[in-house]
Amino acid sequence: ARNKQDILFFTNKGKVYRLRTFQIPEAGRTARGTAIVNLLPLMQDEKVTAIIPLDEFGDDGYLLMGTKFGVVKKVEIDKMQNIRKNGLIAIGLDEGDEWPEDIEGEDSSRQDEWMENYYRAVEEMEDN
Repeated sequence: ARNKQDILFFTNKGKVYRLRTFQIPEAGRTARGTAIVNLLPLMQDEKVTAIIPLDEFGDDGYLLMGTKFGVVKKVEIDKMQNIRKNGLIAIGLDEGDEWPEDIEGEDSSRQDEWMENYYRAVEEMEDN
């Protein structure tokens, strides 16, 4: 990653945080590193589930997000440019829903529902 590159951190609670690469402390090859909770103001039961590095924010890119319950949302990347230090709600979540860490381990009915919604959203995105 380059020094001025943005890194987006998505959490299981639907929030996104942004750090610039130069804000992450350097460590030696044998160092243990820094815990993510020391870099981001995460809530107690919040975990980072996805990390996306971005070279620049542009008008032509999109992020496609999905939850465990199959809710899918398409967001323009440039909407992620102005994220406050305490994060931005990237996708609103219903009670009990969360951003999945890995949908492969879920029961098959939820996984099928999520994939069906995902493919429907991709088809709609291609039509627009």
